[in-house]
Amino acid sequence: MDIQRTAGNRAAVTVMRSGGTGTTKATGNARSTAVTEASGTPAPTSGEAAAKSEASPAKKSFHDRVSHALERAQQAFAQLDSWVSNVQSPVNAGFLSKAHVTNDAGLRQDVAASGAAAVGVGAGAEMLETVVAGMEAREARKEAKEHGSGAAFHTANKKAKSTTADAGLAAAGTVGEALLIARQAARLQEAASVAGPVGTVAGASGGATGLVTGGRAAVRAYTTDRKRRKLKNVTMPAGPGEEAMAELRQALASAGEATAEAHAALDMYAADAGDTPLARFEMAVDAAFETTKPLAEAAAALKREMDRKALYEELPAAHRYALKKQRNKEVKQALTAVGQTTRAAGAITTATSIGLGGALMTSPAGWALAGTAALILFGVAGYKGGRAAKNRYDSARHPELHAAPAESEDAAPREAMSRGEALREALKFWKKAENGERKAVARRIYQYAAGPTVNAQSGVTSELRETAREILIVLKAGPADHRMDRVAWEGSLNDPERTEAWIKEIEEALSSA
Repeated sequence: MDIQRTAGNRAAVTVMRSGGTGTTKATGNARSTAVTEASGTPAPTSGEAAAKSEASPAKKSFHDRVSHALERAQQAFAQLDSWVSNVQSPVNAGFLSKAHVTNDAGLRQDVAASGAAAVGVGAGAEMLETVVAGMEAREARKEAKEHGSGAAFHTANKKAKSTTADAGLAAAGTVGEALLIARQAARLQEAASVAGPVGTVAGASGGATGLVTGGRAAVRAYTTDRKRRKLKNVTMPAGPGEEAMAELRQALASAGEATAEAHAALDMYAADAGDTPLARFEMAVDAAFETTKPLAEAAAALKREMDRKALYEELPAAHRYALKKQRNKEVKQALTAVGQTTRAAGAITTATSIGLGGALMTSPAGWALAGTAALILFGVAGYKGGRAAKNRYDSARHPELHAAPAESEDAAPREAMSRGEALREALKFWKKAENGERKAVARRIYQYAAGPTVNAQSGVTSELRETAREILIVLKAGPADHRMDRVAWEGSLNDPERTEAWIKEIEEALSSA
């Protein structure tokens, strides 16, 4: 009965997977036909509907178009500012130190002109960051207020807090860059009496902003370390042991040998059909037939245990990925804290130097601090940019690598781009990879943590489900974070309509940014 029940369940799953799409589409077509018949309008075919949707896409609102344009501009300026602030500015600091040592007025003018262009880029980047982060914070607060609780609320609420802080720091940075523009303009005009005080204020402002940014990164590194340690202590449930698997393989091998022997005897009797009594031949047929049942049972038992073993292996793999992402985040935030603090020290050194009449400008201290900060921050930014580019390349070149189940089963798989097209896609820094590894792991963790309504056919045991939910709690996606009690929180995990919100929430929790 167990074998029949298992076979029936698998057959049902197979039928649903192979024909479920057609059934759903047929039902949807029947509904649309009924609606159009009631209205007197003929229903368009799927090809006509697709052509119509492509021919007349929904127009974006003016607000959406402006937001998209500002975001693209901000990302472009951020990329340029990363190069300018971490390469051009430290080099300028070195040349400025040399100009003061050699008393070279021409070199000072060149450095001032180069610095004016650099701070102009920085001011544009900070101003756009202020606007974009402010708009994102406003939208996130609105979304959080709309949901009130749950995964969608928590994702939006976290974004509102972080983007509000980003907007505040960017606004402070904009003020500092404006002061630096005034300082460079005074240098170009050889107005030392103006450049000095403005430079002092600009250096102090930049130092304060850098200290706040560095302190914020240090706090994030500390909280991430605590989260990683708690996540490391989550015990993974033990799956089937090798001894049990070996016994099942041995049982399958024994059943196979018995079947082979019975069929060999049947072949022997069949070869001597004229001399073999009919009763003995019938007995050989019955014996061969009887051996197929234990063989099928042994094969089914081994298949069930292998499926169970796979289930118990995938969750630890997701757990290891989550640990790796938290470790990467901890390292990046720690490096950012050191880099921003070092940059702040350089800015304060510059401000002190100007306040003392340039006495410290002849020393390499400011240049060394600026160079060290640039090396650290540029390394972090380069790593982030490289990882994002690789994810975009993999998504374009190998779309099946981390494809969503709906994409791989219900819809036609997306075609892979050529190497050149994938490289061009990788260079689009303003885009996010459609199906990256982080999103695939988020889907996997949700599959384990979701209730039986969502994953009834997955075979997830209550032990695995509780472990996955413990991982969510450690990742700050638990009941308290969602402003829900335990029962309501578990109910939201069992609600198919909240699947997308949950996957997005887990994906954000796994982020190493």
